[in-house]
Amino acid sequence: MADRNSYKVIDVRSPGDYGKGHIEGAVNIPHEEMKGRLGEISLNDKIVVHCNKGTTGNAAQNLLINLGFKNVYNLSGGYSQYKMELKSIK
Repeated sequence: MADRNSYKVIDVRSPGDYGKGHIEGAVNIPHEEMKGRLGEISLNDKIVVHCNKGTTGNAAQNLLINLGFKNVYNLSGGYSQYKMELKSIK
């Protein structure tokens, strides 16, 4: 994500998992709440979804694409991979 500010990052994990740690600036919309909270997302947004490891993020990506969102990406490896990458940079 070269220009982090051009993407809306959506953490599809539970509020409890989000509370334990999350990507800075990420919005928590649990996967099971996505359909009811679509008003928080614009069809024009560039969206990156993620879960803990990637499976639920992939399901969220597919859901959004099927609902007409065009620029939706899943963070490969999820938050677990993100944390490991972040540690390797520091």
